[in-house]
Amino acid sequence: MTVNLFSLREQSVLLKGLLRLKYCAVAVCLGREPPSGLQRLVGRMEFCRMWARAQRGEAFFATAENHNCLTGEYHLGLRDEAVKE
Repeated sequence: MTVNLFSLREQSVLLKGLLRLKYCAVAVCLGREPPSGLQRLVGRMEFCRMWARAQRGEAFFATAENHNCLTGEYHLGLRDEAVKE
């Protein structure tokens, strides 16, 4: 899958203005193969931190190894069982 980042950013800015959003829209795609044209996230962090970085305009992909939050992994389908606390 080839991603045109400029086009996606333009669409995000357009949606932000039309919907009067505080932050730019963020797209999430779940797939089996890394998308071409994006760099893999370096390090491990919670999904909510990844989301915040994307809202600031960063574009990247992450794998299960990049996730540092069991609850986030579960809701993204990267874990088979719910986290019990």
